[in-house]
Amino acid sequence: ISNRTGRIDFQTQNATSNPFTLCFPREAVTPERLKEALEAVFANYALFSTVCGHDADGVPVLRHVPGRIVHPEIHEVDAHTVDMLMALVRPYRLDGELLYRCAISATPAHVFLDMDTCHLLTDGTSMANFMSELFSAYRGVPLRQDHYYWYLESQYRRRMALEHDADARLLMERFNREDYLCNPTPDLDSRRTGNGRYMSSTPCSLGELQRRCAALGTSLNKLFVAAALIALSRHGDRDKVTVEWTYNGRDENWKRDLVGMTIVSVPVAVDMAAIRCPRDLLSVIDAQNALGMRYADLSLGNNGVTPGERDRLIVVYESGFGMGEFLPKGTEISAAYDRLNGVFTRCQILLFDTGDANAPMPYYFNYDSELYSQTLVERLCDYFNEAITWMISGEKQ
Repeated sequence: ISNRTGRIDFQTQNATSNPFTLCFPREAVTPERLKEALEAVFANYALFSTVCGHDADGVPVLRHVPGRIVHPEIHEVDAHTVDMLMALVRPYRLDGELLYRCAISATPAHVFLDMDTCHLLTDGTSMANFMSELFSAYRGVPLRQDHYYWYLESQYRRRMALEHDADARLLMERFNREDYLCNPTPDLDSRRTGNGRYMSSTPCSLGELQRRCAALGTSLNKLFVAAALIALSRHGDRDKVTVEWTYNGRDENWKRDLVGMTIVSVPVAVDMAAIRCPRDLLSVIDAQNALGMRYADLSLGNNGVTPGERDRLIVVYESGFGMGEFLPKGTEISAAYDRLNGVFTRCQILLFDTGDANAPMPYYFNYDSELYSQTLVERLCDYFNEAITWMISGEKQ
């Protein structure tokens, strides 16, 4: 958006925000020590002194500004409300603003940490590592050495090398072919965007899914990618379909404790006309998965944050973050994703591993409610569950 001075203002959408609240018993956490611990972590990790700007060619770049961090304010209040968290959630300017916000509120019984981080900076694993470091700092334990910018530099060098790889160019051409259906065909006509969320659960328990995946020699992640491909094919009545799944990028031990964004998107494109049984589909996904991970640093998936016709349906399987294990006993964690405005993808399937082997896995369909009706999403959800049932049956079509 151009302002009156003629300058171009660059900012993110709210949908790139990751807002959460931590509620601590006041006898376990004091607001003053929490503030000191936060500032210690922010000062130790270059990520929290990072801003986004543009180079001379207008290309977005991350820059480290040494010593620049957020100093959270402490507010004594009678009660905490979700509006206090949502007051932090607004678009991040990409012209030098720090890409996170936080505030501490204290009631007579509890201490609350409200925090929002831009998805340009953090992912789920990163936030688990952040929680670990936060309460190391709170206890006075030395913090780990930060090496996120070394990761960024090595990733950049690898990307530059891969861009000259002939196989990589062929792979990008395959995933950008226009004859593949990328997302459900809209049943609404609007120039606006809206946040829709439909919650469902898998047709069988987590434990049953794990046992069936073991019998098939596959993972839950690949099972859900397969089910999404089938659902998209059935819904759109198209054989050639493509979706993408998120890969956490932490394929080496030194990357596992990184505090920073490492997620990349890995597309999968399949011609369902050639699929006769679940193992056929899993074989195709395995082959493309290996290629996708090999070239993951090229960011083969959706580009930018503006949904469009070539924006693929995204499959996200959330598991193993374990944030709670680092926090004081009695801490409650809550998020507010469902209160955000705007979307950065047309359609997304987000599955959660709750750790309860005897219960179905919950999942959300997040979708652009100005393009898709809930009726359409419910039908797509039915196809997704039917596809899971077929995949774990191992039967031919």
